[in-house]
Amino acid sequence: MWVCPARVAQLDRASASGAEGCGFDPRLAYQPSLGATRRVKSARRSAQREGGRERPNNRRSKLRLAGQPSRIEGPMDGYHYVYTLESLSNPKQIYTGQTQDLKQRLKEHNSGRVPHTSKFTPWHIRSATAFKNRERALAFERYLKSGSGRAFLRRHL
Repeated sequence: MWVCPARVAQLDRASASGAEGCGFDPRLAYQPSLGATRRVKSARRSAQREGGRERPNNRRSKLRLAGQPSRIEGPMDGYHYVYTLESLSNPKQIYTGQTQDLKQRLKEHNSGRVPHTSKFTPWHIRSATAFKNRERALAFERYLKSGSGRAFLRRHL
């Protein structure tokens, strides 16, 4: 953490004189980033314009009690999945693809309707990543099919 040298000298003088506040100064422990400061100021300005109070940053502030249904039931519509399959008959065989309906796509792979994966059925999902944006999903799939992406898969997914 960078601290202004003038501030350090000021604190040193205060501690040398025996003044209160020597030791840990919590005001120096947290220094928000410029972006965070701007977001807070912007939220305050918009709240003042609207005449209301500031909105909390956490939009999911409602409490859900046990036994109540969650907001997401069934497939998550609107998401694009980049998935990695691993063959159960030959665990060294890995396939990477992209789809909007993950369960249906796995059924297609296991039924033999996909020529590239029909030789190594059955398959199971090794990893899946959801994206709201199709272009980002395709870019991530392209990366996973590259040399460094395959190394990333071996290490992390």
